Amino acid sequence: MCIRDSRLADALDDFNAKEKLLQALRDSGAENHALKQSVLSNLGRGMSSRDFDEASQWLADLELSEDESLAFVMGFAVQESGPHVGDWVSWVVEQLPPEHLDQKLRQMVSEWTEKDFNSAGTWIIESPEGNAREVAIEAFAVSIAAFEPESAIEWASTISDDELKDTVMRRIRERAPGYPTSTN
Repeated sequence: MCIRDSRLADALDDFNAKEKLLQALRDSGAENHALKQSVLSNLGRGMSSRDFDEASQWLADLELSEDESLAFVMGFAVQESGPHVGDWVSWVVEQLPPEHLDQKLRQMVSEWTEKDFNSAGTWIIESPEGNAREVAIEAFAVSIAAFEPESAIEWASTISDDELKDTVMRRIRERAPGYPTSTN
């Protein structure tokens, strides 16, 4: 089987077909490593609209290697809002190693906020304290700054890391010129 285009993953709707594609790439050996990584990234991109329980079980059954899992998760994107996005964002937080988490979480929360800021905000409120929550607050506050600068400032003021808080306040100022960012 000769597979040359990673976009093939986008065309496959059912999990069985996606699994067969991945197995064919695994069987093809090292010469298709880059293609396999690209296919996995494309598989990840559409997951936010899938039923979380069904899709996460499918992923567990695939027994992805660490390298494969990283490619899949790094491709993940919030393409639409839906009832499973929060579950997927939480799943990504658990899956990614620390050196990749902040960037990916910023991207996902920003995408989600653009599509459904109420759900994204609720997820953040319900998230446990820690670095991931603060990164999510950063992305959320910056994303809403242009149309809700006061709320963005309130969110940013909850960040405990002073350096991060200052950075977020600066970014809010950039997105909402003329709006004061002092919390005093």
